[in-house]
Amino acid sequence: MFSSKKLFLLFSSVRVLMAFLSTSWYVPDETWQSVEISHGIVWPGKSFKTWEWQYGLRSYLHPLLFVPVFELLKLLNLDSPFWVALCPRMLQGLLSSIADVSSVVVFDRHFARRPSDTRWFIFVYATNWCLLYSGSRTLVNQLELVLTSFALACYDANEGKRSCYIAIIALSFVIRPTTAIFWLPLVLNHLYLIWKSGRNLIKEFILDLAPPAIATLAVCVALDSWFYGKLTFVPWNFLKFNLIMDVSSQYGINSSHWYLSNALPTIFLGPLGLAPLLIGFVRSWRTSRERRPPRIFLFALIWSLLVYSSLSHKEHRFILPFVPLCIACIVYFVADFFSNRKNFRKLFVFATLATHLPLTLYLSCIHQVRRLLRTYNSRLVFL
Repeated sequence: MFSSKKLFLLFSSVRVLMAFLSTSWYVPDETWQSVEISHGIVWPGKSFKTWEWQYGLRSYLHPLLFVPVFELLKLLNLDSPFWVALCPRMLQGLLSSIADVSSVVVFDRHFARRPSDTRWFIFVYATNWCLLYSGSRTLVNQLELVLTSFALACYDANEGKRSCYIAIIALSFVIRPTTAIFWLPLVLNHLYLIWKSGRNLIKEFILDLAPPAIATLAVCVALDSWFYGKLTFVPWNFLKFNLIMDVSSQYGINSSHWYLSNALPTIFLGPLGLAPLLIGFVRSWRTSRERRPPRIFLFALIWSLLVYSSLSHKEHRFILPFVPLCIACIVYFVADFFSNRKNFRKLFVFATLATHLPLTLYLSCIHQVRRLLRTYNSRLVFL
């Protein structure tokens, strides 16, 4: 089995390579909600803020990640459009490598029943077109994936003895408030395990769980308030505009089954991945207790998909943080199905490589490229 260091080197090499290869754009948010704001901090007056930044819907925590990169480029006089566009993607790719290693750790700890299972997971995970395509993009959803995967690796699904994940999900909540949907059942499970073990629930909540959450939220609110010039609690503004006022629906309304009928089949390329996902989920839920993955992970996954499905506006990138768990369910079935079917195993490997990799290269190097290149040629600053 690979060590964590080797895994990080493997995944970081892939993410940095994709940062170089990706000359296309995915959605406007990968620029306007992240590096464009960072650009404006380093080069005042040379950026544009969309309406979300006028009403405090976005946290400055994500753009602040790229400020040191731009400052270094500015100091070294390397702030050309090429490097200004590339370096943030390289940094995001390195951050995504942390999520990659964390996802392998979660699978190996909770889902794997034999060493070959983990190898299967690494293969399916590393070749998934969606993760390859978005892993080096400066999307807040990709950062949410990083924080969610890292927090899951810190989460104790059986004993409820770890609380280090609390600060991570508090940070993720400020950056992307929808994080709370996935983590609500997991935090409640943690509290239940504390109570079940006979430990003092109130004492542990006050002394262990609440302080890191409060401290993280306080620092984040202070930073956002400083940049906005007034007291600003981004999660409230985000929820008010997108849920209460339903402003998000102006960007499109999808049917309640859209994630099941469109997003998941797209991410896992139809029957090639959707059927193993559904079968793997059912098998992992119904298997014996000794071999069963934590049901709380599976419940959090299905709960999140149901809640997201009830929201009017839907996008593929919204469920990025759940893709590693979905792949874990796929591999839970695939590893068993192909264990004694050598010919079918080779066919599956070939079919996966023959579909996911060409699609990744097409979307990264051909699809929606010209518009991005025209943007670079028409402005000296990064858009």
